[in-house]
Amino acid sequence: MKCPILYYEQNVYFDARLQAWAAYRIPQQPYAFSSQEKKRAIVDQLRGFLHAHRGACHLLSLTDDIRPTGFFQGGDGHSAEFERYRAAVIEKVANQRPWRRSLFLLVKLPRSRFSVPDLDLAAPGRTLASLRGFATGLGRTLQQQFLSAPSGEMDRQVLVDTLSAESLVAQSVHAALGGERLQSTDLEWLLCHPFHRALPGASVPHLGLEPSYQIAVRGERVMLRPRKSLPILITGDSVIEERLRTLVIHHQDDGTRQSWQTFFFLVDVPEEVSDIGQEWLYRLDDLSDPVECSIHLEMEAPHTAAAGLERSRKALKDQQREFVDGTGDLPLTLEWAGDRGRHLEHKLQHGMPLVHATVTFAVFAPTRIELEARSTQFAQLCSTLRLRVVRSPGDQAQGFLNSLPGTDLEKKPWSIPMDPGYLAAGVPHGSRDAGDPTGDYIGQTRQGTPVLLDLARPMSRELNRSGAVGIVGTLGGGKSVLKKLLFYLAFNRGGSIFSIDPKDEDGCFTGIPEIAKGLTVLRLSAGSRTQINPFRMAQSEERSHAIAHDYLSLLLDGQRNDERADIIMEAVERTFATPSRDLHRVMTELQKLSQSNGHEAMRAEARRCFTRLQGYTKSPYGRLVFARDDGVSSLPDTRFVVASLAGLPLPKRAPGETSNFTPNERFGVGMMYLMAALGRERMFHGTPGGLKLFGIDEAWLLRSFPEGRQLIDETVRMGRSYGVVPILVTQNPGDIAEEELRNNLGAIFCFRTEDPRASRDNAILLGLDPNEASLWQEFRSLRSGDCFFKDIEGRVSLIHVDPTPDDLLTVFNTSVDGGRSS
Repeated sequence: MKCPILYYEQNVYFDARLQAWAAYRIPQQPYAFSSQEKKRAIVDQLRGFLHAHRGACHLLSLTDDIRPTGFFQGGDGHSAEFERYRAAVIEKVANQRPWRRSLFLLVKLPRSRFSVPDLDLAAPGRTLASLRGFATGLGRTLQQQFLSAPSGEMDRQVLVDTLSAESLVAQSVHAALGGERLQSTDLEWLLCHPFHRALPGASVPHLGLEPSYQIAVRGERVMLRPRKSLPILITGDSVIEERLRTLVIHHQDDGTRQSWQTFFFLVDVPEEVSDIGQEWLYRLDDLSDPVECSIHLEMEAPHTAAAGLERSRKALKDQQREFVDGTGDLPLTLEWAGDRGRHLEHKLQHGMPLVHATVTFAVFAPTRIELEARSTQFAQLCSTLRLRVVRSPGDQAQGFLNSLPGTDLEKKPWSIPMDPGYLAAGVPHGSRDAGDPTGDYIGQTRQGTPVLLDLARPMSRELNRSGAVGIVGTLGGGKSVLKKLLFYLAFNRGGSIFSIDPKDEDGCFTGIPEIAKGLTVLRLSAGSRTQINPFRMAQSEERSHAIAHDYLSLLLDGQRNDERADIIMEAVERTFATPSRDLHRVMTELQKLSQSNGHEAMRAEARRCFTRLQGYTKSPYGRLVFARDDGVSSLPDTRFVVASLAGLPLPKRAPGETSNFTPNERFGVGMMYLMAALGRERMFHGTPGGLKLFGIDEAWLLRSFPEGRQLIDETVRMGRSYGVVPILVTQNPGDIAEEELRNNLGAIFCFRTEDPRASRDNAILLGLDPNEASLWQEFRSLRSGDCFFKDIEGRVSLIHVDPTPDDLLTVFNTSVDGGRSS
């Protein structure tokens, strides 16, 4: 088998015939769960490119093993707990043998043509030189176009002209499909991959040729000569043995390794395929094991195809006439052929090109038994998709050659003329993957592909987006486990965490000794030793003033009337004018205001506010906020702070107005507001640098009153500037589905819900069609730990959250008391 490649430079390579091909990576489009309109747009994207392109091109849908060692960029120097996590992820992913699909497009470039000098016959003195130049240029052109250069040599000017021509093709591919040029390392992987694809976990060797050619000077010409080592470097130590229905690749490094490949050829397709619903190439990922696809395309212009159709029509008429004259009856097959011909003629008249496609599927495995099992599964899938494929005996080597990048096929026995729309409807550029390229392992897709999440990536210069995370779903769906997993991963990365915990769940981190050392639990309940001074919540006096005023306005129902709002504001101003700033001082100022010479309505409101605060001092929870001022801020100094609110009288519903709160509920939501303000202060104005997570469970409570709603909106909107990742957790997706808040969320996780209205809100959050009836059933049928995940790039996938190491699930499912309380 002859090496198909002679040279490569940048993203261009030359085959054995010195034909140039340009290679591009086509980005995969998020297709799963997209709306009907978006799916049609994805199909039309490829159809538009096929309609506009003329000439030959080659689509390669290839797979590569996912190696977990590449997940942890910048993971050196971390704690022992991080190393334990990393080792567990590597072991788990290696045992699952996951893979990821990529799509490549190779475009056949026009051959370089040397210009022939013009003859100058006007001046006799220059005629001889002009004739000599003309003959030299003509000879060079003839040699380049029609004669084979010795040892595959090529004029260097051909390479220069080819790279210049490629720039126009690159612009066209990028505009139509978003394609990007391959780098040299990617091109090397593309060349070597066919020889190593059946080896699980094996990395494709790096060729290391810079450049891939030698330079020879012949007179005035600079020639390129292929390196003799290139075929050896591409094939590596592989020896190919062709058998009747398989290829056996012998890898000679240790003399024992073998891999097996077999090839199926597409020989027939359905006559009509709708744009949506029969994605025959996209459905390859339904298989549990990877199958690759090679599609050689030759686009024929409409007028050329119409001329061929006219010749076929004349032949058909002759056949029909013979049957009518001979038997008097016309076979149905000939009638159908005429109908199909008229239908095709109509399409060609409206500008549709005719695509001649040679489609080859590659099935591979490390053993013969696995190969046959995978081949059977693939054949069954093709049967359900109404594709006729054959595993042709004796043609396996040809199938291997078809799968090599950009091979210019001499014989095309399996070529099928088809509508470009049929190929586009196969959606080879569709994807079900989601997540970040690198980051922490949080779970896997339904197909077993690992899902990575880099909490800091949205706020990087690359994206410059909000990193806020939204987590919604009913009880038992897996919200809390995911929230704790994100806390665990951030702590392992050296991040800081502040958690608003209304259900006393996050104390479970005391079960992880290394995290417990840096954990502070603020237990806000009757009898707790924790005391908070609302006037010392921030390092800045301006921010402390705003927090104290909003807290008292919430606690004393400051929106009831203007007089009460004015009294509260005056009491706060007077308190900040004194050296002692606490609620005891506020009560003193209110008492003075109730005895002042002001308006009676103002004195009455001051007395009511004083009476309410006096009543709170006698409640079991009063000592939490009635701390004497000692001039010290309330900011904890550990990396992980949990504000446990389980012992507070929080409302069980979202009232329409804050006036509907009972006095005890008002005290509870007031404490929640103080903790949220404390968390925001710690995240925004604490130690700069590093990843910061601000978790707010039961976020609907804060959003049920104006002060809390404003705090959440500001945190989400400004978090990017301070490197803060807000994590909003709630049962009802409608709590965070408002357009302004929704547009500032980065990653979104939607767990199980059985309410049709909640399903519509989930669809809105995920950017899906809220009128899609099947989505409700999808949300209802989710198991615990399953969720719909929308990543920062808008891709939606169904994933299973998988805490790793496995013992984390036991820790997260158990509420453990403890921590360093204060």
